[in-house]
Amino acid sequence: MKIYQAFVIFFVIFFVISIGKADPRNWKDIDTATNEFLYGIYFLDDRQGWIVYKDSCFITTDSGVNWNAVSVTEKSSTPLYDVTFIESGILGISIGFATSSDGFVYKSSSSGENWVPINTDHPGISFFGISYIKDFGNHAWIVGTPGTIAYSSNNGSSWETQYSGPNGLNDVYFIDRNLGWAVGKNGTILHTDVGGRQDTSWVKQTDDSIGTTIDLHGVWFYNSQIGWIVGDNGSIFKTENGGNTWTPQNSGIESTLKKIAFSDEKNGIIVGTSGIILNTEDGGDHWEKDSNLVSANLLSVSYPSFENGWAVGAGGTLLYSQGSVELIAPVRDEALEGGAEYEIRWESTYISELKIELSTDNGQIWNLIESAVNAPIGYFGWTPPDDINSDACRIRITGATKPDVTDSSDVFTIYIPDSTGPEITDISRTLTDQGDDIELSAIITDPSGVSSANLFYRLAGKAVFEEPIEMRPEGQSDIFTGIIPWPGEQDGAGLQGYQYYIKAVDASFNGNDSTSPPSAPEMGLHDISIKITEFTKREIKSSTLDSQYYQMFSIPLQFLENDGSIDSILVPNFGPYDSTQWRLYRWNTNEAKSEEYLRSSIGNFEPGKAFWLITRKTAIRITNGQSVKPEMMMIPLDPATEGIPISGWNQIANPFSFTVCWDTILQASAVGESSSIDGPYWYNPEARVYERKNKMSPWEGYFVKNMTGEEITLKIPPVEALPTANQTVPSKPSVEGLQWELQLTAGAGGILEYDNYVGIHESSKSGWDNLDHREPPPVGKYISLHFPHIEWEKHADNYTTDFRPPFEDMETWAFNVQTNIDEVVEITAAGLENLPQGYEAWLLDEDLKISKNLMVENRFSIANLDQTPYKRLKLIVGKTEYIVEEINKTQLVPMEYELSQNFPNPFNNATTIRLGLPKNERVTLKVFNLLGEEVALLLNNENKTAGYYSLIWNGLWQNGQAATSGIYFYRLNVGEFMMTKKMIMIQ
Repeated sequence: MKIYQAFVIFFVIFFVISIGKADPRNWKDIDTATNEFLYGIYFLDDRQGWIVYKDSCFITTDSGVNWNAVSVTEKSSTPLYDVTFIESGILGISIGFATSSDGFVYKSSSSGENWVPINTDHPGISFFGISYIKDFGNHAWIVGTPGTIAYSSNNGSSWETQYSGPNGLNDVYFIDRNLGWAVGKNGTILHTDVGGRQDTSWVKQTDDSIGTTIDLHGVWFYNSQIGWIVGDNGSIFKTENGGNTWTPQNSGIESTLKKIAFSDEKNGIIVGTSGIILNTEDGGDHWEKDSNLVSANLLSVSYPSFENGWAVGAGGTLLYSQGSVELIAPVRDEALEGGAEYEIRWESTYISELKIELSTDNGQIWNLIESAVNAPIGYFGWTPPDDINSDACRIRITGATKPDVTDSSDVFTIYIPDSTGPEITDISRTLTDQGDDIELSAIITDPSGVSSANLFYRLAGKAVFEEPIEMRPEGQSDIFTGIIPWPGEQDGAGLQGYQYYIKAVDASFNGNDSTSPPSAPEMGLHDISIKITEFTKREIKSSTLDSQYYQMFSIPLQFLENDGSIDSILVPNFGPYDSTQWRLYRWNTNEAKSEEYLRSSIGNFEPGKAFWLITRKTAIRITNGQSVKPEMMMIPLDPATEGIPISGWNQIANPFSFTVCWDTILQASAVGESSSIDGPYWYNPEARVYERKNKMSPWEGYFVKNMTGEEITLKIPPVEALPTANQTVPSKPSVEGLQWELQLTAGAGGILEYDNYVGIHESSKSGWDNLDHREPPPVGKYISLHFPHIEWEKHADNYTTDFRPPFEDMETWAFNVQTNIDEVVEITAAGLENLPQGYEAWLLDEDLKISKNLMVENRFSIANLDQTPYKRLKLIVGKTEYIVEEINKTQLVPMEYELSQNFPNPFNNATTIRLGLPKNERVTLKVFNLLGEEVALLLNNENKTAGYYSLIWNGLWQNGQAATSGIYFYRLNVGEFMMTKKMIMIQ
């Protein structure tokens, strides 16, 4: 039986709001078969329209599909300038007027078929504009030269002068029988609120923003308060108070604007010279220039409804705002189930209603789905027929009143659901040898047959499946086979294993899948493990007598033979265990120390487990094991022990043969922020420092810290990290909020411990915060400079960074220095130049009562640290007077001259000599052998201030030759004071 999955379609209406920009219109150029100037155009509604030119009129009654020319006057030299019509209410006949340049008005009482001249008693006057109101008496106004307004209250039978001024008038607009406006030359704006009757003059409306230097050519009002005027130099003005004040609107052009019209309060069109068309969808707050379809001057515009705009001009130009529609869904090759719910989606501009049709024969015959869909919505909920099977279906969408605005879809499929879809029985193996192509088979059956079967596969850990592989039947049987090719011989290719699922389609039509689609591959997903026959890991860091490289090492494989024992894997590669050839360690969390193989039981190689490895070899060859199954891997983390800083550290590894992201691990483990787990830290064997990582790579190992007192289970999902994710976490905070920082570096024997920072950050806290980074346990030859914080309770540990909040006077950082290197350790401070003005940085050794101003010299040397647990020092930063006060508390000035016994004594390579001065003196300190020969001159009559000093003799003669074992003397001379002590060198 087929598993039927119902798709619930949620219809979301998208309202596209254009802010600051109108959608461009799709204009169509209509051939008028004339080159005459078309001066005026008027549409009474979407279907009836008139155009006047020369001595004639074009008429359309079918929305401009057809235009008929009729003669208006026999005076061919007298052009007609403007035209307007109203409905008469008698048998659908319309009455209209056309103005001319000979002082006549031409009237039609037959919807423009016949015209009668009417003398206005204004001989020689050119009337450019007309406004006609259907009211009791049907009032009309005409305007023209030299500044004349004529008025008719009897449907045009007679005309009387209402106004005569010095400036020619170009346009007039009335919204009812009382309220009207006229515009003309030199910024002229006239207004009447009583119909302009003779007993009341027209009133000039002036505004400083308009001035008297531009000519105004068009006027249009939406109601008694809101209106617009246009004119020279791209001028557009809007009023919202009946014309008392006018606000300029930006057209973005310099051309002359001739006429303006609105279909409603928001949508308007302006035309002008050089084919200029401006468009607004927000009441003129923003005007957008439409693409120039023509270059001829445009002289008039009519905008009867939102979707129908018309413009005329020179050279017989007639433009129509056609609008546009683009069908978005269904898409090519889509398979729609009959009877299920889907969306037909589209995008359109300036189309009010659309017609939707369906063809099941690739467009030969179209059947109506819906006849009047509101176009701006952009979607239509549709249920395909449930009684057809066709792979030649198409959808067509057309403007309901604009049949030439249309778009259709590519071919898609409608299918009848089959209740007995394909059944799949997987007979494939789950383990295959490394290097072999993977042949997978399945028994696939269906009563109506199987049209296709595809194998979807991916490397384990990947989020995306590869292009599907077609599975082919074996002869006439129900066994289908597909082959996954081995990826090649590149290092590690394919070792993570594969995942796959099979998708079969009923022979009837698309959609009868027996498994879930790729969007939900976890359902019906199968695993294939790879059996390792031979693989060599070559990126092993080789150690020498001079350079020992400790590296964290892991093997992301499962071992069935020998259970991954260390001997079975490493002895064939490195030989029998020999500490001079190779060594293996593992950190014991409970004991807080590293334990060596053969001295302690450190377990076997297994996924998620890491070891310290040091070897003279550069590669490991593996001939057994298999890829780790891509399922959630659990790694328990031992808890921290209260009061032991280096407790709670666990040595773990990425169990998979692909990189995983630490954030993904934390999310899967549900441990939240780093308040419970810190890490992971990877040890750089060349730099001998730890780096905090965002990603865990295979074959490596990492330290993570369990900061709780309880065991935590770390969950590692089999999800490969994106290559765009950062690999390393910065060891110091970002610049934002950072006031200053100092870097402390400890070096000896060619090893540097440099990732140590202190400083002031605005987001830091006095105690622990995320800017404080821990230092994992040391390994091999090491130097450790860290800031111990036992007092931070669950965050008790040694830290490589210690950032504090801003302070006023002084701040102190206590830090320890540890090493197992038998050489002088030199501490260096960097970043001192970034301290605030008036601040200093001092180093304080309270045990030896020694202080050093790092602003004078930024270095400090310590000898014989390998023979002590650690050296504790203080870094003091702040204002000078507070630092001096703090240092004085340690009694750094002795009461009398002092020369202490050197330490250590006996010594090997170097020893420290400490002396004290009760006052400022010139000081000499020399080293002699038993023969009285001067071996070294440590101080040569140097000026020293009162206080304690620590000097290091490195066991060398002044010429650089190494001193031999024996007894030596060191002598202090200060003025009249002299003291000598004995020391022993043992090589």
